Amino acid sequence: EDLHKALPEHQGDWYFSGDYPTVGGAKVCCRAFALWMEGSSQRCYGVNSAISMARFRKPVLVLGSGGREHALATALSKSLDVSCVYCAPGNGGIGAPGASDGDLGTAPLVQKSLEIKAPLFEEVVNFCKQENVHLVVVGPERMLADGLADVLQSHDIPIFGPGKSAAEIESSKVFAKAFMQRHSIPTAEHRSFEGKESLQEALDYIESAPHDVVVKASGLAAGKGVIVPQSREEAKQAVRDFLEKRTMGSAGEQIVLEQRLQGYECSVLALTDGERIAVLPPAQDHKRAFDGDEGPNTGGMGAFAPTPTVDDGLMHRIKQEVLRPAVDGLRAEGRKFVGCLFAGLMITADGPMVIEFNCRFGDPETQAVLPLLDCDLYEVLASCVQGQLSEDAVKVMPNTSSVSVVMASSGYPGSYDSGHVISGLERARCVPGVCVYHAGTTATASSMPTTNGLNGTMPGMNRLTRRNSFREKSQTIVSSGGRVLAVTAVGKGLPEARERAYVAVRSIHFSGSFYRRDIANMSQASEVMGRSASSPATYLSAGVDLSMEQAIST
Repeated sequence: EDLHKALPEHQGDWYFSGDYPTVGGAKVCCRAFALWMEGSSQRCYGVNSAISMARFRKPVLVLGSGGREHALATALSKSLDVSCVYCAPGNGGIGAPGASDGDLGTAPLVQKSLEIKAPLFEEVVNFCKQENVHLVVVGPERMLADGLADVLQSHDIPIFGPGKSAAEIESSKVFAKAFMQRHSIPTAEHRSFEGKESLQEALDYIESAPHDVVVKASGLAAGKGVIVPQSREEAKQAVRDFLEKRTMGSAGEQIVLEQRLQGYECSVLALTDGERIAVLPPAQDHKRAFDGDEGPNTGGMGAFAPTPTVDDGLMHRIKQEVLRPAVDGLRAEGRKFVGCLFAGLMITADGPMVIEFNCRFGDPETQAVLPLLDCDLYEVLASCVQGQLSEDAVKVMPNTSSVSVVMASSGYPGSYDSGHVISGLERARCVPGVCVYHAGTTATASSMPTTNGLNGTMPGMNRLTRRNSFREKSQTIVSSGGRVLAVTAVGKGLPEARERAYVAVRSIHFSGSFYRRDIANMSQASEVMGRSASSPATYLSAGVDLSMEQAIST
């Protein structure tokens, strides 16, 4: 009736069509409908409280396009301090209808097209100023190595991520190895070589070394600059490829030959304000492309957390012997590190040894770790930027594990086809505890809802009012990368999380897809589980009664 009075010239009735020009409008209308169904006379000005509260909420910008960035954006959107999470360049799952959980209390995810170009990063700077962005979170290492943090800090834009000099701990393995030696951080024996003129010296070292070696390109190589040869001849060929044939380009102009360590790998992510550290649950990833750790190295085919190889005593050693010396050493050298310090470790008979340091969140470890948090990620990251991190800021859900399985395009990590329609995403999200993080995906135009002639689109909302419509439209998500999806599940222990993850994976289909079937099925994990981790995953064991779902949908 109020609408008729406000617009007397309008003929006809008003109704909820489900198509709203803004995310805020969608959330308010959905909330109003829920209140009406509950018989409440409460007015709905906003999802969390009165509309005036929106003035105190802050926009956040996540930079990157992978599953790691989707996981970061999803976690940040749950903060009551965040009004909107912009993602640039984002992917098909960020902001697409039905692609996220769509909880009424979460901030919307909005994909943005920004030119992220060094050295000035003008579009990023201008966007942050225009939208009053309160925090920038960077995913890819290349942006940090190119000095993005230094540029944003010069414009007083808060950024979670280290400056160029501190990022060298990842962008140069030669520097990182020398740094670890200077600060007595345990790592493998190694030698560094530079340029074609050092080729013969490197070959001689391989022949004379009393141990097997790993060949590493010193520069950034998107996770593909490490060769673990099976023989000395393979090691020599890798060195020739890097130094003589320049197969890795400038990233391979310098190489590191290091001792091949034996033990269990794990990944530890530490959030730091440059002085204090807060450690996330330890994870274990799977780098090789195929089951049984066969095939070429990849950016990561899956991960699980927390890994049973790291108990409280070992974590204390990692903090004292690896993380604190690294943070303190960088600060002492004038390279104060504010951000996420990633330590890739080998747990040997002599204790933890550093395989590598990264200057950012790991991928796919982030997809496995963040769903375990029981704290406000925005508050924790903002406290790092402000130099006020509390070392007990990270809270984790008790007795909970997470497993993340990567679905990849056939041919990855080599050449692959793309543009294949992905189906079954909504069915996968029906599995309890499952979140599907997009990496190499693109949303086609038909996947966005119409707006009845109004401008704008509606990211990821309205599963309540238009579920059947979105079910059909959300299937026009297509593959556009090597690693396409990270299907993540949480559960009360690794067995339950693993079952849920693989049930969800089996629900999703696209042409040429493949995935490893042994994620979280390592021998050490099996011992902790107390039963065979290879038992088949079923819908019912993962908490999905298909007969009940069918009854509901009909």
